[in-house]
Amino acid sequence: MTFKYLNKLTTATIIAFTLSGCASTPLDQDRSEQLFFGGSILTMEGMTPTYAEALLVKDGKIIFVGSKKQAEHLANSNVQSIDLKNKTLLPSFIDAHSHVNMVGFHQMVANLYPAPDGQVSDIDSLVQVLINTMEKAKSSSHSNDGGMDFRKWL
Repeated sequence: MTFKYLNKLTTATIIAFTLSGCASTPLDQDRSEQLFFGGSILTMEGMTPTYAEALLVKDGKIIFVGSKKQAEHLANSNVQSIDLKNKTLLPSFIDAHSHVNMVGFHQMVANLYPAPDGQVSDIDSLVQVLINTMEKAKSSSHSNDGGMDFRKWL
């Protein structure tokens, strides 16, 4: 894998992640309240899944989770009602931690992660992954092992 290819891969990944954050059907921005109902609203409260019938959002913040009747009572007359059509809603489920810059790097080094991200399950499989990575690097035009022979350490 060449540096030029890695640079293109990293750039494409950053663009993809940026575009994936753009909503394809944005909420009506003129309304300050949204009432979600008609699907599985998973609250993530407690050790077991808890579901609610409705969720009310005002100015981008969740202000009520509970029955649809109570949510309608609390909502203003201009509320935007959004039927989930049996889809699932996960309130406040935000991934604020990612390593987009590492995507290309991980393609160039030995993947020593256990399943499901990798194939290492014990010492023997770890050794095999290192050997496979070394052989792959030696057969490519771009060596990422610095000329080291991992077998000397094994």
